[in-house]
Formats: sequence, C-alpha cells, structure tokens
Amino acid sequence: MDLSLKGKIALLTGAGSQIGFGKEIALLAAKEGCEAVIVTDINLNDVKQTAEDVKALGCKTMAIKADVTDKNEVQAMVKQVISEYSKIDILFNVAGAILGGGPLEEQQQELWDKEVGLNLYGTLIVSQAVLPYMKKPL
Repeated sequence: MDLSLKGKIALLTGAGSQIGFGKEIALLAAKEGCEAVIVTDINLNDVKQTAEDVKALGCKTMAIKADVTDKNEVQAMVKQVISEYSKIDILFNVAGAILGGGPLEEQQQELWDKEVGLNLYGTLIVSQAVLPYMKKPL
C-alpha cells in the first residue's frame, strides 16, 4: 500500500499502549515511509517502547511524555518537535480512553468529565497547537 507518506514528519498522540491502535498507526506510518514518527503519551515508559519499535523499522522517532488535556504540556511537546524537525506534516490525534462502564445510572460524572476532557478537548488542544505549523507555507 502506498499512502504517500514518504519524507513526512508525523506526530501521533496516544501511542503508549502496546495493544492499542495508536502504536499500530505509528508502525504503519513508519513502514509507509515517514521520515519521522514522533510518538506521545501520558505514560513515558510505554511510549518509549513504541518509539523503539518505530526505530527498528528504520524510521526516526522521539518519545515524548505529554498529557493532551494540559495546554502547557501540549505546547512544550509541539515546540520540541518543531525544534528537532522544523515542521509537522501529519497529526494523528489518537489519545483517548473509555474510563467508565456499566449501567448508565451507576456512572459517575467525574469519570465522564475526565473522558470528555481527554477524548474531545484533548483533540482540540493538540489540533490548535499543531495547526499553525501545518499551515505555514513551505
């Protein structure tokens, strides 16, 4: 398959889980020819493993710890990527989780708030931080 990713710099959130689809997307991006696949997650140890697997495919990579619900951490993450690679061509907003479960009447609002923060606002925060760099003319 040719996804036309050759030479692209990709940033992928939510790549820490070793059984999640974030890691699989990172590996696919590397296999499809990205110059670099930068992987991030709230869990640094897990995302380092994903980075090692990306590197084993011959692709440049960085593992960055970042909480996508924290604007300051996201800004620092993006600045680190721009400092190293000068651009971001592709953003994979994969970070997310289902934190609740069970019958609706037993679910707690605190978990829903955290889930919405991660799944909805996390995507917004990362997109807002990355888009100015993606929109810059080459």
